[in-house]
Amino acid sequence: MDSESSSGIRILIADPDTAFCVSARRALEHFGHSVTIAHDGTDLLARFSPERFEIVVAGVSLHRPNGLDILRHIKKRSPETPVFLLCDDTSTGTAQAGVNEGAFAYFSTHLEDFEELADAIEHAMDSPREADSSDLAIATTDDGVVHAPARGLATGLMRELITATISKPLNETLQLLAIAGAKILEAEKGVVLLTQPNGLQVATALEDEPEAVKDFLARNSEGFGYRIGSARKTLIDAMPTESDEPPMQFIGTPLIIKNEWAGALIVYPLPAEQTVDVARVTWLELFAMQGALAIEMDRLREENQHLSPQDPVSGVLKRESFTEMADREFRRSWRYNHAITAIIVDIDNMSVLNMRHGREFGNVLLRETANACRNVVRSVDLVGRYEEDAIALLLLMTGRDGARVVAERLRVGINQIRLSGAQGPVQVTATFGVCSYPRPNCASIFDLLAIAQDAQRTARRIGSNQIVYG
Repeated sequence: MDSESSSGIRILIADPDTAFCVSARRALEHFGHSVTIAHDGTDLLARFSPERFEIVVAGVSLHRPNGLDILRHIKKRSPETPVFLLCDDTSTGTAQAGVNEGAFAYFSTHLEDFEELADAIEHAMDSPREADSSDLAIATTDDGVVHAPARGLATGLMRELITATISKPLNETLQLLAIAGAKILEAEKGVVLLTQPNGLQVATALEDEPEAVKDFLARNSEGFGYRIGSARKTLIDAMPTESDEPPMQFIGTPLIIKNEWAGALIVYPLPAEQTVDVARVTWLELFAMQGALAIEMDRLREENQHLSPQDPVSGVLKRESFTEMADREFRRSWRYNHAITAIIVDIDNMSVLNMRHGREFGNVLLRETANACRNVVRSVDLVGRYEEDAIALLLLMTGRDGARVVAERLRVGINQIRLSGAQGPVQVTATFGVCSYPRPNCASIFDLLAIAQDAQRTARRIGSNQIVYG
């Protein structure tokens, strides 16, 4: 499996997904690098030496040793060797932990565009090495003394960005990206611009900035952000000031997603009379790459949520998916004259509980109620989120007598839920509307659900913890 040559960066890779390794080797060789594929973690460690390989890429799911063990071994033996980790959807948390232990970055084995991996590897080779224990190195230039980026600061900021990409909303991640960019260049401010159909839009706070600065950054077709996107590379520019002060200097780098320009990370004003350190710019570009990844992951999350049949809060079917599947089952019951029952479960005093204990408490309550419903019904029955605080159930081949048994079990099961609220334990109750088919004036699943909901509303008027049969 070897493919070593004298040109490019020498890379050693191992992952349980052999097909990914082969594709990565082919792509990285296209960028001029030399790639060797190890059979497993043991083979990787046996082959590795800092004289033979400059970069190590290891899957966290490797066995005996796994990717984290490989990382620790190489960091102990050769601290200056950058290690990249590979993960799948189930091992992202482990890869993130690896970054906290000193891995340069991690990538998913579902990666389609290997240019991002190649760019990261090249950045790793250009980044400051851990040659000494100093947190801050000093580099002297013809224009004066420039502080190279503190590796501890840079890696700490990168870890924060990676964590935010996984766990925080996109707007918070982009705000952190702007702050990280400003810190690494020792500038006062940072801003993220995103491409939109109507032009560049500011995605992070621009507090009290004069219109001249906003115009300089995002002016249609001519602003600094557009010029960064057109050049597809890091640029430095200056904006004249009205006073006798020197021009305000800006530096910006593009956000690229699958070869498409998605926006720009810009920091300003740069420290006066100080040459920009190339190493700091390299870190700025790495931050921008992570920001682009955050944007793409947010898009994929939204797409997945839209396509998924499950409601993200309750964990049961979305209303649209529930009614679509329930319609098919009702038509089957009508065709073969089988009984079928709909039950609407509405949590009592949900709005009051939300106000008293907070929205997240309400989400937990809805999940626990949905789980209680799933624990009572069979796997063939359908459970879906019908309204904000209501769950709908469809019991297949279940008539009125069976529905009474299930409804009572639901009532008891939900009554057993105990949650910790702001003023102590909270007991949960609900009202239930039940309707079984066949019955007069019921020709569709929508008629059946409407009758069940009318019954539930009647139960609500009677009081909490009530069951009404329509």
